[in-house]
Amino acid sequence: MRIINLTRNKTTVEQAGDGVKEPNNKDKVINLLSFDQIPTNKEIYLRAHELAKIADNAEGAMIKEPSWLMGALETELLDLMIKPLYSFTKLVENNICMHTGFVGPYQPDKLFWPKGQNTVVCARCGEVDNVYNFQHTDTFGLFHCNTCDKEFKVWW
Repeated sequence: MRIINLTRNKTTVEQAGDGVKEPNNKDKVINLLSFDQIPTNKEIYLRAHELAKIADNAEGAMIKEPSWLMGALETELLDLMIKPLYSFTKLVENNICMHTGFVGPYQPDKLFWPKGQNTVVCARCGEVDNVYNFQHTDTFGLFHCNTCDKEFKVWW
């Protein structure tokens, strides 16, 4: 999986081993993640949108902080069919943490099956009956909701 690093931090050796690459414009990423004052909702959306565009053509994006930007960034990434990923680190010794894998986004449709297991629920509007699968791979399904007219991925 090709994963773009959308954090302020440099990619570690362990993360690189899991497919994480630095973006060509890392300075822009750092600038978009840096705020001098409390942002408006519009500024949060615009920065999340710009960050997501940097990860375009990747399958995943490693994201981290600021925490109040992550909800908007997850939404923008998912709209571009890019999986938001958080690095999971484990304390190994003397306050040294090591990347050991990824945690993906919270997906309510993975937890709640109103019509039995394998029913897909649109995470945006909650529709069940008006959702159809138009692409399927070993790791995810690409769905379209006719109610809210949005596409979304479900990973399995």
